[in-house]
Amino acid sequence: MPAYFIAQVHVTDAEGFREYERGFFPTLKPFGGKMLIADDAPDVLEGDWPDGRTVVIEFETAEQATAWHASDAYQEISEIRRANSESAMAILSGFRIPTRD
Repeated sequence: MPAYFIAQVHVTDAEGFREYERGFFPTLKPFGGKMLIADDAPDVLEGDWPDGRTVVIEFETAEQATAWHASDAYQEISEIRRANSESAMAILSGFRIPTRD
């Protein structure tokens, strides 16, 4: 079942955050992560939406998403993210529509 890593990121130091961005994509490849969305200005239809970037990354499984987040490569650059932004992150399980036989 697919899983989605969702992050809300409020960048506090854009110059410092660029270093994190440069190292980010290579960490996804070994875990099959696929960037679906990185939007700095979503079109909010209802309610309050946090300022900053919304990120959605698809993985084949929640285990792959968790393994990526815990990996040495990601944890190393995540220190840069933490120093230059405030964020909230979650892994959500996807849904596959049943097919009729």
